[in-house]
Amino acid sequence: MLILAAVLTLTAAVWLQVEYRVKQFVPWTILMSGGPSSLDVLFVDYFSPYSPVVFFTSLRHRHWPVSTVVLATWMLQLGIVFSTGLLERELRSSLVFFDGVPTTANFKAVVEFPSPNQYVIITSPPRGGSVTASGG
Repeated sequence: MLILAAVLTLTAAVWLQVEYRVKQFVPWTILMSGGPSSLDVLFVDYFSPYSPVVFFTSLRHRHWPVSTVVLATWMLQLGIVFSTGLLERELRSSLVFFDGVPTTANFKAVVEFPSPNQYVIITSPPRGGSVTASGG
């Protein structure tokens, strides 16, 4: 799932450049077309306000490209939030006690003792369950 989050984050980084350019050029394209609301376009600010304000302003002025890129940005942001951990299907940790303190961990540890050939391997399984210990 972290690979998906990384891909979405890189996509969002590129998409923010697209969003910026669309917000920058939509008023100019309307001025070039000589629409009836050319004077209103001069005072439209798509950069300073929060994105919900930009979204509803663009809907009110019928600037569909701006509305579309803001909506796509929201979808990308939601995808990043959901892909970072909310879509994880199972808990992959076990309850382990260290010095009497419960700790959740996913690990493999080798504990060596002072005398040779004495060790303990403690393994936390990846899909829950109990901690196993083996030694020699």
